[in-house]
Amino acid sequence: MKFRAARVWRVLINGSSFIGILVALGAAVLSYEASEHSVKAQYVILAVGILNGPRPQSDVDLRVWATDVVNRYSNIKLPAKLVADLKAGKVTLSGAALMGEAHDTVGGQGATVPP
Repeated sequence: MKFRAARVWRVLINGSSFIGILVALGAAVLSYEASEHSVKAQYVILAVGILNGPRPQSDVDLRVWATDVVNRYSNIKLPAKLVADLKAGKVTLSGAALMGEAHDTVGGQGATVPP
């Protein structure tokens, strides 16, 4: 009986079925990571759209959420003053300012001052 169990182990370890299982697990992990990255990117796109839009006083909670999302999923965190100004609606993010075009900016941080 022991001889048979040892033989089965060798077949599983050395066989292609074990390698197939490892490849399938690796593919599942990569797929999960890719989908997580996609979801995070969609949240950032939504948040930046909110921070670029009009700044009605009633949307303070929404701006706070959007600022937190951008800061959470960004590799480079926003400076504290810019975060406070974005949440308060004192500034908006501007795609043009972020790409380096000439705009009035707050502390060179790529945020445009509202008119």
